[in-house]
Amino acid sequence: MNSIDAVHNVLLDYCRFVDEAQAEAVTDLFAPTGELIEGRTYSGREEICTYLKKVLSQLSATSHHLTNVEINIGSNNQATATSYVYAWHRRLDGTNFEIWGRYEDNFRTTDKYWTFQRRLVKIAGTRGIEGLDGFHHVQRVNKTTNP
Repeated sequence: MNSIDAVHNVLLDYCRFVDEAQAEAVTDLFAPTGELIEGRTYSGREEICTYLKKVLSQLSATSHHLTNVEINIGSNNQATATSYVYAWHRRLDGTNFEIWGRYEDNFRTTDKYWTFQRRLVKIAGTRGIEGLDGFHHVQRVNKTTNP
């Protein structure tokens, strides 16, 4: 398997494992010193796993849809990827919320596999959820205003 396909598989596995509420499997996609930046920074596998278990325990279902994937393989066993995500969530009380956003990722590889070194989650829009203070937001280059 070539490097672009291998990185793409990590992106897809992340979505599938989150939707299956497999916090440990998601965590294994990160380098031991990896970071997940989702509102705040979670550093290292243990902290990432603890965070994911907490979040996933508050949801009865999720569905993550990944599009517009751009992967760049660099030198020194490094890669970057940008992808867009639509994520539907159902809370335990049956209410739903949605997030549209972008993943900005840095990867590294060993001889065996690619892992996230850093995943930054940026939000473009939401429906049915508030209180996402601290999250990064997708910035528009040319902002338009209403007259």
